[in-house]
Amino acid sequence: KKMGITVLPPDINKSGNDFTVDRIERDGQPHSVIRFGLAAVKGVGAKAVTAITTARAQGDFEDIYDFCERVELSACNRAAIEALINCGTFDSTGAMRKALNKILDGAIDFGTRAQQDKKTGQMGLFGESADANQPHPPLPSDEWTEAEMLAKEKAALGFYVTRHPLANSSALIEACATSSTVDLSAMGE
Repeated sequence: KKMGITVLPPDINKSGNDFTVDRIERDGQPHSVIRFGLAAVKGVGAKAVTAITTARAQGDFEDIYDFCERVELSACNRAAIEALINCGTFDSTGAMRKALNKILDGAIDFGTRAQQDKKTGQMGLFGESADANQPHPPLPSDEWTEAEMLAKEKAALGFYVTRHPLANSSALIEACATSSTVDLSAMGE
């Protein structure tokens, strides 16, 4: 951060296996940023990443239901999807993390039924799955507190990406601090 390099959390529609350089627009100007890779999320293995990127080749995921319908759920299990939600991978879909966790089991059931329909040939008149015409239930609009959200993000990634819990207090910490960790070696015991 001090070097001016922005690290973005993983994104279900943009992240690859590894960390990548991405371009975003900030203040009307293009900027290079580093985007977290899906394989860096704890509990998301190579099979899950391959299943996600293979399904995403058909187009971006609209929401969690679309994700669960298109991604092979035997390769990307509930624990992996939960970790992806908790670290903010689905934030670009507009859904809130707590809401996604609340409906996760229903979305997985929806996806499982849709995948089974495709395997057994239970298709609609135009080749879509039988559940494709069913409207997805609306997502709840509640979200975790910032502390809860950051704790879950840290558990899934190993550190904070969205923001640090002490960011709101950084000015106060700087004003009250008498030294930094860099100065510790010179201070002795």
